[in-house]
Amino acid sequence: MTPIKRHCQFLVDKEKGKEDGRLRYRIRWGSNIVAFNVGYRVYLDKWSKETQRCKANTTHGRDKVSAYEINRAIQTMEDDIASIFYKYEINDVIPSKENIKEDYNLIAREVNLKDNITTLVDLFQVFIEDQSKANHWSESTIKKMNTMLKHLTRYQPNINLDEIDETYLQGFIDYLLYNRKMRNTTIEKNYRLLMWFMRWASKYGYITSKAHILFEPKFKNSTKEVIYLEWNELIELYNYDFKQRKYLERVRDVFCFCCFTGLRYSDVANLTRADVHCEHIEIVTLKTDDRLIIELNKYSKEIFEKYKNTPIEDNKALPVISMQKMNDYLKKIGQLLRFNEPIKDTFYKGNKRFETINPKWKLLSTHCARRTFVVNAISLGVPTHVIMKWTGHKSMESMKPYTKIVDKLKRTEMEKFNR
Repeated sequence: MTPIKRHCQFLVDKEKGKEDGRLRYRIRWGSNIVAFNVGYRVYLDKWSKETQRCKANTTHGRDKVSAYEINRAIQTMEDDIASIFYKYEINDVIPSKENIKEDYNLIAREVNLKDNITTLVDLFQVFIEDQSKANHWSESTIKKMNTMLKHLTRYQPNINLDEIDETYLQGFIDYLLYNRKMRNTTIEKNYRLLMWFMRWASKYGYITSKAHILFEPKFKNSTKEVIYLEWNELIELYNYDFKQRKYLERVRDVFCFCCFTGLRYSDVANLTRADVHCEHIEIVTLKTDDRLIIELNKYSKEIFEKYKNTPIEDNKALPVISMQKMNDYLKKIGQLLRFNEPIKDTFYKGNKRFETINPKWKLLSTHCARRTFVVNAISLGVPTHVIMKWTGHKSMESMKPYTKIVDKLKRTEMEKFNR
């Protein structure tokens, strides 16, 4: 077997006036050169020529695709090309560029896709089936994607893959705005899911349109209010006597456990007694597959000890109920404790600005616990990089909303001197 000498390189196509460019994989052997589109746009200042990878903990493009996702696609493409060349090497054959292109297209299509798929809706169904298994999607991700499939079906169920263009994409945004009456923030989330699918479909050659790369919609949004409990509210909740209402007490305990550990609902619901050690919790998060070690404080220890000998199904650490019921009960709890601080929510639908004002209790949900943990940890002086180790946040950018809140609180506290 004679190895085929070749030069392989990932290149970011520079475009005038843009900070990012299309990522391609170029292979040269002898007088042959082929290049494949990786299916992502990459920021030049976040790309490492030395490692041929996106720099760790960065995001790219308008959809803020993680470096992890792009680097995984890069590795997959490298492995696929290497396996193709190996096939020719063991037979001592020098392939033509047509051979390599044809072989790669065959590999790219080996994702259990059916050749008779012509509509976007049908392909989206295959996308869910294939990627949910390949990437071990959580139930919440599958649910979001199935909801997205319903939107696409109601919008234009018979749109062919070769008819996808910028007009179709803008039409889908208008459908979500005018027919589904969605806020811009929700429309943008749905559009990002569609772009995820489009990149996948483009990578495997099922669409040739570049509309998802060329079309750059603008979504007018205001900064979303971060709902959390201040330290005095958290301690009041922690010590509140629910008397005979044990179901509310259990919800309070689970919520407070998350407030003192930073766990998501999905992770506390999955937490077993085996995950809780003497001084820390050790888990692999369901959402991001991060392995986290979270030290226990006196509050989280007390909550765990309270249920240590209580029989709970599947040896779970805490009595966690469904998210929907828990959110309903949290609002009831907030009412009991009179968490009535008015919270203003500013949002847009298209270019129209709207405002609503609600008492804090009405906005309480399971995710407020994680926010409560981060804001109070920063307020107590815990270094941000330590908090990120506990929560699994990947970049300082994702921590900005929390640090802004703490900066605002500091200014308010300083004003007390003036009074």
